[in-house]
Amino acid sequence: DWTGQRLDLTLWRDESSFLTWVLDAVDSVSFILVAILVGIIAVGIMNAMWMAVRERTREVGTLRAIGMSQRSVLFMFLSEAAILGLLGTGLGGILGGLLGVGLDALAIRIPVDAVRAILMSDRLHLIIDPMQIVVAVIVFSLVAALSALLPAIRAARLQPITALGHVS
Repeated sequence: DWTGQRLDLTLWRDESSFLTWVLDAVDSVSFILVAILVGIIAVGIMNAMWMAVRERTREVGTLRAIGMSQRSVLFMFLSEAAILGLLGTGLGGILGGLLGVGLDALAIRIPVDAVRAILMSDRLHLIIDPMQIVVAVIVFSLVAALSALLPAIRAARLQPITALGHVS
């Protein structure tokens, strides 16, 4: 029976539900991609450490023959993987952060209307959070160290006489 103007009252949350769904989808895809990246890194480091153990079997045998303990051999290979992981992720984090800062400084114009609507900006704006970079470096370094655990255990368990007789 109302004859006046009709108003539709909605909340911002209701109006932006599609955008929040898109952002949740992007977060999910990002999580899956990071999980795949962690797997690739773990396999790569593990392969490198298996090769290091294989190539240095005689050296490990010599070290064990002159009195190095299994724990020390294990620590040697784990620390090597951790240092490799720390250097690799640290360098990648620094270069990635610098690239992000550089792209942000360029203030690249976004030509697509749909992308501008989602980003709510007509320029590309990247936010570099140093704490996220530090956390990523720490996490990926730990992944590198943990992925070297099996090859390091194998190296530590080598018997000196067997390792010294190994032909590469």
